[in-house]
Amino acid sequence: MKIYINGKLAASKPKNGEINQTNNVLAIGQKVAEDNNWLIGNVDHVMLWDYARTQSEIQNDMINSPQPKTKGLLGLWEANEGQGLDALDSSGNNKNGKLYYVEYTNGVDVSNTKVVLTGFSDIVI
Repeated sequence: MKIYINGKLAASKPKNGEINQTNNVLAIGQKVAEDNNWLIGNVDHVMLWDYARTQSEIQNDMINSPQPKTKGLLGLWEANEGQGLDALDSSGNNKNGKLYYVEYTNGVDVSNTKVVLTGFSDIVI
């Protein structure tokens, strides 16, 4: 598994075997859905794919967001709503989420935001 932050490899770990499935919601910016360990920072432009992507593909999508219904794109949350508590999915898959602990200043999210996405029981992460 590889994790990229701002298009750069931040962590990697070999993984053998199957990834466990869960019925929990997918929470971005929180250690586990039932825990109170929040991200100290901001969440922006989150993409979820059904295959491992290259660093080059990730960096390209930072500049040019993929089109809705792009093959393999499961969800795209650009975090550019500017108001409200909905995290809208731009992938065309209607996997909208909810924002928690969000604060806006002049239409810009300036908070430490947790995004909870539901409807992902069919996705293995």
